Amino acid sequence: GGKISAVQEDALVAISTLVEVLGMNFIKYIDHVLPFIYEALNNHAEYQIYSTAVGVVGDLSRLLLDKLAPYCDQIMTHLFTCLAVS
Repeated sequence: GGKISAVQEDALVAISTLVEVLGMNFIKYIDHVLPFIYEALNNHAEYQIYSTAVGVVGDLSRLLLDKLAPYCDQIMTHLFTCLAVS
């Protein structure tokens, strides 16, 4: 909780900012950040972390468009798992 959650949320916000700035060029970093995003999506106890991660997924899909397609099955699996738990 606490400090770790704040750091995790700040990291997600930083990822979101990078996605906004880099746009389609962010795809080269996707393999490095998705595990972190998946971890945040699986953090059911921390609503703010989960909510921020969902926002990042939205940013990714909006800006990467079809380049995100190869990752969508895994992303959707994590999102559906979150829905099932909540």
